[in-house]
Amino acid sequence: MGESCGNATKAAKAAGYRGSPDTLRTVGAENLAKPNVRQAIEQRQENDPLVLNREKLQVLWSNIANDETVSMTHRLKATELLARSKAMFTERQIVEKAPGPTDDEKREMMRPLLGDPEALDSLDRILKKLNGDFRSGTN
Repeated sequence: MGESCGNATKAAKAAGYRGSPDTLRTVGAENLAKPNVRQAIEQRQENDPLVLNREKLQVLWSNIANDETVSMTHRLKATELLARSKAMFTERQIVEKAPGPTDDEKREMMRPLLGDPEALDSLDRILKKLNGDFRSGTN
C-alpha cells in the first residue's frame, strides 16, 4: 500500500502538500473523494495480494470453517464472520411513528403550565400559524 499505509493525511504529505495536520487531513479527505483517486486505490487493492477484499475473506473463512484440523472455536468464529459478511444475522423491522397529539390535546397539556386564558389564546394563535405554515407552506 506504500509508505502511507492507507492514511490519507500521510499520503497528502507524501504527495507534497504542505500545511498543518488539520490542512493535510482536509486535503487527504478531499483527495479520497475524487473519483480518479478512489479508482486508483481500488485498483491497487485488487492487485495487492496482501489486501483481502470481501470475496477473499469469505473464501478464507469458508476454508477455515471446513478444515477439520482447525479447532472448533476457530471454525465457529469463521462461520460467524462469514455469516455476518453475508448479512445473515440482519433482522429488519418496520417502525411506524405514532401520530402526535392533536391541537386540542396540546392545549390541554399546556393548560396547567399556562393557566392564564390570554396565554392559551396566544398558544392557540401559534398553533394555528404553525399548522398553516406546515400545511400551506405560507408564513
